[in-house]
Amino acid sequence: MEAGGTFSVPKTLHIMSGGHIKTDPSSVLEIEITGDFIMDDGAKVSGTTNAANETAATVLITTTGNVLLKGSGASGAIISMNQNGPSCSGGKGGKVDILSTGGNITVESGAKVTVDAKCPAGEIELKAPKGLVTIDGLLSSESKLTGTGGNQRPGGGPVTIVAGCDLTVGTMGIVRSKGRDPGADLVHLEGGCDVAVLGLVQSTGPGHAVPNNPVNHCNNLNRPDKQSNSTACVEIWSGGTLTINAFDANNGQVNADTAQSGGHQRSWIDMFASGNISIIGDVAGSYAVHANQSVTNADGGIITVKSVGGSVTTSGLAVQANATKAGSRGGEITIHAGGAGAPDGNLDFGSSSIQARGGNAGTFSSGGTIEGVSFTGALLGTVGGQLNAGGGVPANGTVTLQSCVGTAYNGAVTPAVTINPDDCAGAVSLPAYVVLPTCSCGGPPPNGSCPVCELDGGGMPVTVVVDQNTTVDFNPAIPACVGDADLCAFFTYDKTGLTPDTWKGIFDLGGKKLVVMAGVTVKTAQVPPAGSERAAPGIEIRTTCEVVVELSAVILVESYNDKTGDVVIHADGKITIDGEVTNRVTGTLGVPGNITISSYCGDVTTGPMSLIQNIGIDRGGGDIIIASCCGGDVVLNGLVLARAKAHATGAPKPDIYIAAFEGDVVVNANTAEPFFDEYNPFGTKYDIFPGVLSWVTHASNPGSVTMQASGNVEVYGHGDDATPPVRPSFAAIATGTGTSNPRGGKVDVRAGENAIGTDRALESFGNDNLIGGIKLWAGGDVNLARLGANNSFGPVVDSAGSKKGGPNEIRAFQGAITIAPNTLVDASAPVLGVNLLTSCVGVTNSGTVSPPDANAADDAGVCAQTSPAPLFADCKALGVNN
Repeated sequence: MEAGGTFSVPKTLHIMSGGHIKTDPSSVLEIEITGDFIMDDGAKVSGTTNAANETAATVLITTTGNVLLKGSGASGAIISMNQNGPSCSGGKGGKVDILSTGGNITVESGAKVTVDAKCPAGEIELKAPKGLVTIDGLLSSESKLTGTGGNQRPGGGPVTIVAGCDLTVGTMGIVRSKGRDPGADLVHLEGGCDVAVLGLVQSTGPGHAVPNNPVNHCNNLNRPDKQSNSTACVEIWSGGTLTINAFDANNGQVNADTAQSGGHQRSWIDMFASGNISIIGDVAGSYAVHANQSVTNADGGIITVKSVGGSVTTSGLAVQANATKAGSRGGEITIHAGGAGAPDGNLDFGSSSIQARGGNAGTFSSGGTIEGVSFTGALLGTVGGQLNAGGGVPANGTVTLQSCVGTAYNGAVTPAVTINPDDCAGAVSLPAYVVLPTCSCGGPPPNGSCPVCELDGGGMPVTVVVDQNTTVDFNPAIPACVGDADLCAFFTYDKTGLTPDTWKGIFDLGGKKLVVMAGVTVKTAQVPPAGSERAAPGIEIRTTCEVVVELSAVILVESYNDKTGDVVIHADGKITIDGEVTNRVTGTLGVPGNITISSYCGDVTTGPMSLIQNIGIDRGGGDIIIASCCGGDVVLNGLVLARAKAHATGAPKPDIYIAAFEGDVVVNANTAEPFFDEYNPFGTKYDIFPGVLSWVTHASNPGSVTMQASGNVEVYGHGDDATPPVRPSFAAIATGTGTSNPRGGKVDVRAGENAIGTDRALESFGNDNLIGGIKLWAGGDVNLARLGANNSFGPVVDSAGSKKGGPNEIRAFQGAITIAPNTLVDASAPVLGVNLLTSCVGVTNSGTVSPPDANAADDAGVCAQTSPAPLFADCKALGVNN
């Protein structure tokens, strides 16, 4: 490219191994790509200079798709804008700026992005505002520059990584700014959803010569609350959770050590998150987060850890800001948790080690400061932990702890701890310049561009219509797709696992819409095709557009006496299931895989005749997950059934998870006639109505139903079958077992706004329901009503049993609980269960609560927590891979 320039590439740019894009030093090369940017192991992009007085090139790469720098571990793709001169006389490292406007950025192990220099190092920016960033390779801005007197240039350069979704520094990843006498510069990590540091993040170097030409980004001109002599710094901002994990095979470490030689200045680390923060240290070696100094008369670093809306937990060798040589002062450690109540807002030190130790000799030696505060929860710590701010003669550091609902720290504290009285009035505060990101992940319009559909000339989605039965067959040496040619055109497969149940047929339609027509079956063939044990590989369907499974269409994975793989249907847009999705094991051996149906930013809707079922036998059952991840509702009009005998020892139980992370969940089971009339799986006939049912038929340990929505949860139940004969039936959301001594399972429903339950809405069924029960929590109001004409339409909330009743917990965090006339909330049994009604505004009970509310004192005025803690932070926590 010689003198650089701007180049537009209207499709994916793929640099193969041995390929090399080279631009001159001091040039600016700008590449604008409509598509992906892929560099193979052995590919290069460079603008390096070998002159002492020259600046390396600047490269600006913008893509609409994904960025992938491949690596094998030992080697990989290389982007280098280095200044490699024999000395420094005015030169500088270059700049690498990579922006993916609509995709992800991945740097694999062995791949490198470097702006290293003999003079000041250059700058690295990687940004994926709508996607993921994963770093398993090396990002390096390292300078070999030493002190230059009164006119001091910087050392290591700034490194910035921003992800709209998750940001992960993998176990082999290294992100570093590193220098010598002038120190390093700001390393800024920012993730809209979750941030995980499993590798090394560092801003480090002796740093005893403060840069002034120009200043670095660590000082108070860029960060007004910091000290002007800061020569190393790391800040990590997360819109979701933040995890530093150094335990076991992980290598998570945040390092802002300075003053390894020469004099000393200061360094700092900020870790801020909207959600939970976890610092998981190892049992030996370096601390997970550390800002230490090693010379005499030094100062430990300043480390600040704050969760605005979650908890903070630490374990192992967690946080360290030491300066233990003669005349040195320990650092400053501040850890605050601001989640709503206990345990969601707890600060739990566990048995971890937190140190801010100073020197024990010399005139100015003193211990540091450790401050821990839980603003609305508890502060905890166990025997074996330590909070050590020792230093000075006598020890004169400070350790100060405070919480809202109780401080119980039982570890060792040096010097003596100050425990302030409980106080729930405050809140976590951040510097004014900190704006924590939100978890956008592309998001729906108008703010995002999800879903992305390929359009035809009329502006309608290009549609793949499947009108022929289709089978994926793994029995040939090369797996084959047989049947509908339009669908098979998108067939790929994954056969890396050792057994057929780990294999899967993959249909990735890109931006095309999928419609599976009525009467069509898409399935996998059993492996082997004959014999007494035949496994079934899984099916995975993906599109950035929409999916429709029409009435009587079937997606099927079915084995005989062996395991099945997973069924995965994922679309960025809406998903409509009017037909059947089944994962089933027949015979007596084997366990089914899971069913996952998820939309990135659209609705998931099932029709009145739809059936989503996971059927296991003796060895246990699989799970069902239905989720709308970033914007959309989940509306269930048909039957979602997870059933298994599950009587083998250790057999997994069938669990169901329903979540709308930016919308409502609605269950419409209010039909006069059952979905299955005279349902007879094992000799007893049932009426099975639409709804959500987890059912263990031959064992005493039940499965569960878990449901959450950021908006409303609405559950509309039913009564008995309107047409005789009337058989036993279950509520709209139900879980339990069917043995001689059946036990109810757990139903956990949480709404960020309001919750509505009508007729037979929620049930934990069995004789003994003590281990199960029902939790119905809402941020706003809870409204329960029996609308049907007779008692068969109740109870609305039911954990009654013939032996032991279960617990029913109903809570309105900022609203009221209303129980309409003729409405029954039931936990009755010879051994009574417990009904617990808790609200902010009050309880209006015009129906019956049996037994009565166990604590009427909290029926009103309990308003400290604004909404229920989510069961899952996002789709990733549910195991959904967007």
